[in-house]
Amino acid sequence: MFCCDHRQISDLATSFGQALSLVGRCPSCARNMRMVFCSLTCDPHHSAFLTVNATEQHEMETGENVTLITALNYHISDSYVEGLYESCSEVVNPSSNSLALPTFCGSWGEDCNAHRLLDAMGLGADHGGFSPFDIYFDYVADSQPPPTEFEPFNPVA
Repeated sequence: MFCCDHRQISDLATSFGQALSLVGRCPSCARNMRMVFCSLTCDPHHSAFLTVNATEQHEMETGENVTLITALNYHISDSYVEGLYESCSEVVNPSSNSLALPTFCGSWGEDCNAHRLLDAMGLGADHGGFSPFDIYFDYVADSQPPPTEFEPFNPVA
């Protein structure tokens, strides 16, 4: 199930272009990486695993005031994050013949791990990242009792 319009799908496809040039030769890595962001944007049940962290008021060109989300909390299972990382850990960047994940891990580089990968990918422009706004990942261990206020994102990696 899916709740995106044509423009959102086009924007997602464009945004994934550069990432797929690095990991697209590994379908499982590409799928697992896309799942995180496609679900954030298009999952009709994303309110179960996303919570608003910060907002700001913005005046549109029409003069209408709207509330914009400037930061999100993304509740995600550790098992999915580890599966995503493992599926990508051996993918080679074709242009440099080195591993691709250090590129995605930003300042962590070679010290990349599963959490650092998503933390770096969630950084907004104000913090040196490429996300349109800050995404703070909340890693929920599978051994934790299920929280009552949200259900962590937990598909099979």
